[in-house]
Amino acid sequence: MPYLPYSAETLNNDLLSFSAFLSEKQFFYTNFLSMFYYTGLRFCEVQEFTRWSAPNENQLTVITAKGSYPRTFDNILLPAFFVSCVQDHTNPFKGINNQTAAFYFKTFFPKKQVRHDKKRLSTHLFRHNIAKQMFLAGSSRAEIKEFLGEKSILNSNNYIDSELTHWSDSD
Repeated sequence: MPYLPYSAETLNNDLLSFSAFLSEKQFFYTNFLSMFYYTGLRFCEVQEFTRWSAPNENQLTVITAKGSYPRTFDNILLPAFFVSCVQDHTNPFKGINNQTAAFYFKTFFPKKQVRHDKKRLSTHLFRHNIAKQMFLAGSSRAEIKEFLGEKSILNSNNYIDSELTHWSDSD
């Protein structure tokens, strides 16, 4: 069966359904994966707590990967569980590595094989989703670049304009 186009609307609906499924099954993983959904952060940016600080009681800042700019989030946009962990300097995610998260994602996500070009995506799919959803909601490319913490507009355009495909046993 060939790979099929994967629309931004379907992607977002699938990610929301996936999060709802996990919330019933695994509180811990739900919190972990919801960080990706709401922020578009890379795996290491969520998992490595040494990147995080609380500049005040209402915000958290993360030093992003790949030499990008730091990003600041209002606490209300992040799961309360995560905010309290950063403020208390406890890392509940230190036992999760990229392979474990990718396995969990690939096992339970409804579209088993999502690709951008020839690269198979797992948690990085959330980064594509947030860029696409912001663009569809009217955010400018420059605003999305800033939100993602990218230095180059070309990098953020790659997420906005990515053509995703999927293949699934259920199709």
